[in-house]
Amino acid sequence: TDGGFDLTAAALEDNEAAAASLRQFLMLAFSREATDEEVASRRELALDPDGDGWRDVIRATLLSQEFLYRVEENADGFTLASRLSFFLHGERPGPGLLAQAAEGGLDDKESAAQVVAAMLDSPASRSLAEDFATQWLGTSELRDVTPDIRRYKPFNEGLRKAMGLEVVEFFDDLVRENRSALECIDSEFVFVNKRLAKHYGMEGVKHGNVRRVPRPSAMRGGVLGMAGVLTVTSNPLRTSPVKRGQWMLERIFHAPAPPPPPNVGSLPEDDQADDGLSLRARLAQHRASPACAACHDQMDPFGLALESFDGIGQVRSLADDAAAPVTLPNGIEINGVPELKEALLTDSSRFLEALGSSLFTYAVGRPPTLRDLLEIEEAVRACEANGHRIRTLIEGIALTTAMTQG
Repeated sequence: TDGGFDLTAAALEDNEAAAASLRQFLMLAFSREATDEEVASRRELALDPDGDGWRDVIRATLLSQEFLYRVEENADGFTLASRLSFFLHGERPGPGLLAQAAEGGLDDKESAAQVVAAMLDSPASRSLAEDFATQWLGTSELRDVTPDIRRYKPFNEGLRKAMGLEVVEFFDDLVRENRSALECIDSEFVFVNKRLAKHYGMEGVKHGNVRRVPRPSAMRGGVLGMAGVLTVTSNPLRTSPVKRGQWMLERIFHAPAPPPPPNVGSLPEDDQADDGLSLRARLAQHRASPACAACHDQMDPFGLALESFDGIGQVRSLADDAAAPVTLPNGIEINGVPELKEALLTDSSRFLEALGSSLFTYAVGRPPTLRDLLEIEEAVRACEANGHRIRTLIEGIALTTAMTQG
């Protein structure tokens, strides 16, 4: 007996008990109530003298399309339970959530909001950090990056792992403690272990697990100073202001630049090329072409603002031209990472709307429509009114029409 149903041969002798067990089993498998026909057909399969009893029922169920795929025929409480569970817990709904759906606990917005709050309290909501945050920030690609270790000698597998865990622990802690979503832009702490702390030039960190500690300087704190983010947006032999700028547009503003036109050329793989040109000067040459300027004028300033970090996210000193101020697309002139963070926070609503859109796409499985964007904006306004607390934004996305009715 497991999960409230009895999978024993003796249970088949009792019609009522067998039907109840089958209904409970099928509800867990299909994330909805089973029909009378489904219950009857599986009991018949279990009673087949030439068959293998409950094992045949289990095999047939686990191979059915209702189990293998997310089949949504009606927008009801069970559908919402499934959507919420995959969004917030990264898995199909369990017995407790399905029982709430069966009892009408998801039928109105107030009740559903209480369910969402309880789901965020659950340890299973760590899935948001492990799946959503790593996809959103691109650090799920860390396992595939290959910095040249002759150029970047500190890089090794221990550092790679710590880089990835910093993102997970940061976002999980953000949701768990329900702090301001704007800490994604700037925060007073970092999540490091001894290995990553050494990479960040921090002293006195002795613990082997990744945990929250005060940041070493204003260069760190928030996602822009995370070594994992800075590594996946670099090339093996050099940084990539273009990749980092595109990352900013796509992840921070939810407005990726279009693909480059054909035959536009490319930058050298190594920033120590023989012609003596700096990467900044080379990008200026690239933007001189009208075909390139439209996109690069939007991307490059953000990428150049992050040039104080090398290809694996270490702080470095820059030559005079590389350290010169940059002008962002909105006309604000900045000099360095701390000023970039300040500029982003002056238009925090834009970031929150981008984060809300990314959460929506992850939850629903498609980009938002114009109608969805209006509801995302409502969630952002509620988030702002509640001290920018991230759970308010997540709850708003979880209860959009696309989730509850679409």
